[in-house]
Amino acid sequence: MEDERELQIMIVDDHASVRQGIRSMLAGYADIQVVGEASNGLEAIMLMEKLHPSIVLMDMNMPRMNGIEATAQIKNDYPDTIIIGLSVNASTENQETMKRAGAVRLIPKEEAVDLLYDAIHEAVESR
Repeated sequence: MEDERELQIMIVDDHASVRQGIRSMLAGYADIQVVGEASNGLEAIMLMEKLHPSIVLMDMNMPRMNGIEATAQIKNDYPDTIIIGLSVNASTENQETMKRAGAVRLIPKEEAVDLLYDAIHEAVESR
């Protein structure tokens, strides 16, 4: 069943240029709205309460609180939230670590432009 409403997305990455790149890429899709950005896991957790995004795009490696800890915390507090991990190192080990924390998958950052939109829709449809 396809969700006709806009998908509310929060982007979490410690690099502003990465957040801006993802935001720009997603802006081309009418069914997606980026509702917020965070630069680390702690900020992401604080913004969850305010923004209630249905999907979080979570960088794995960040200062203050990494994406693994933030994913586990968000999934604990907001179990219906879909979290898709992003990393420059999408090794099998990192994929398993992010999935154990609650992410639906981990996407290599260099492939995000090609994979992200479809990954978002696959996650929503399988929910």
